[in-house]
Amino acid sequence: MTESPGAPPRDPAYTAAVIDLLGAIAYGELSAFERLAEDAKLAPTLEDKVAIGSMAAAEFTHLERLHARLRELGADPYAAMSSFRSASTTSTRTRSRPTGTKG
Repeated sequence: MTESPGAPPRDPAYTAAVIDLLGAIAYGELSAFERLAEDAKLAPTLEDKVAIGSMAAAEFTHLERLHARLRELGADPYAAMSSFRSASTTSTRTRSRPTGTKG
């Protein structure tokens, strides 16, 4: 017997693993959106601003779709993403900080 498409899997361990994976991907999409939105501010031309802004909008659309799937699985999207926030924020800021700056 097969499960219907979109229905949560019956194996709780599998569902938990999928929720964890989708939470990580969703947090990555949010991070990409934030980075692109910031980059758009620094773009040299209007055309560049629009192009980068469009990329940011696409990342946000991906995030919304992941949130919808997480809710279909019975998960809170924000809870699924939260465990990836602290590690990602610290390491990304440290790696992307310009040389000679603190903080």
